[in-house]
Order: sequence, then structure tokens, then C-alpha cells
Amino acid sequence: MELAKQSKKKSSSVLGKIGGVVGFLIGFAIVGALLHHGSNSPSNSTALTTSTSWRTYTSTQDGFSIQFPGNPTPSNSSISVQGVSVPYDSYERDNNSSYWAVEVFKYTSQFDMSDVNARLEGALNGSVENTKGATLTSSSYTRMAGHTAITGLLSVSQSNQTINEYITDFLNGNTMYSFIGSGATQSNFNQFTGSFQFTQ
Repeated sequence: MELAKQSKKKSSSVLGKIGGVVGFLIGFAIVGALLHHGSNSPSNSTALTTSTSWRTYTSTQDGFSIQFPGNPTPSNSSISVQGVSVPYDSYERDNNSSYWAVEVFKYTSQFDMSDVNARLEGALNGSVENTKGATLTSSSYTRMAGHTAITGLLSVSQSNQTINEYITDFLNGNTMYSFIGSGATQSNFNQFTGSFQFTQ
């Protein structure tokens, strides 16, 4: 399988490289990957400052709205997977001490996404493998926007510090939605993902 060699996503100087596009594309190939469950949480977690205001962002292109801690920057691109061009849209917000993103991968019918659990597990494990210094602390299945979703907590150790990175992925047909909160608290990330809704 032809895989992406690097993520186009901008890396925060504090947070370092995040899995994102690379994570999903490599994860797509990991069909039977196992999830590693644990109860330990990183001791150092950067929370949003109280001055950060959450605001609703609406994407007319992808038909959803979600609250970001500040205005996100949208972008779109495509990447080759198995010789097929896969378009994706990114919505990113870098708050220096925290990084937030929604990524929308638009796979065609040429890709078999029928084994939803395998695709979700593969996406999460791919993100862990492609995030420098990351360990999957816990993972669980949940529901998001009426779909089966997977949520993972990563402990990321870089530059003598450890941060939390939360990831939630779900499939809507052949479209994968990925939500990332690095340097986030669980309550912040729950606010982020809980505010998501389709608008069309």
C-alpha cells in the first residue's frame, strides 16, 4: 500500500509532531491492530487559559459546526493512497500551549470501509505510531454524531515534558472524521467533540 511519508499539518513548537493524516493513512493498513488499555495518566497536562474564548465555527464545505477555542484555519489538500487521490480538509487552531484540529478524509467507494471497528482501531493505532514519543494510555468505543467512534488518550513525552493528546475518530460512510486535542484537558476535549453537529 502506498502511504503518506509526512503530515502536512503544522506542528506546534510546544507540542511537536502530531499523527493526523499520516496516522490515519498508515492506520488504514492496520486492520487487526489491538488497543492497549491502561489507567495511568500523564502527570503534566496543559489546560487552556481562562482568557481563551470558545466560538462556534461552521464549515459550509463539509457541512458541520463545532466549537473551537479561537478561530481555526481551514485548508484542503489531497494525498495518494494505493494510487488513488484522496481529498481531505483540515481545520486547525494552534494556541501555543494547545493544538486543536478537525480533519475530514473523503474516501471513494474504491476503499472498503465496511469493517468500521478495524478502520477506527487502525486509525488510532496509526496516530500513536506516528506521533513521536507517544504511548496509548487508554482507549474506548463511544458514540459521536450518531456513529460508532473511538477515543484514545495519548501520553506524549517530548523535550522533557509530558502532555495529553486526545483523539476521537468516527466514520460516516466512506468519510473519516478525526478530532485532535493536544495539550488539552479531558473536559476541554469533551467540550470540543461534544459541540460537533452536522449542519446538512
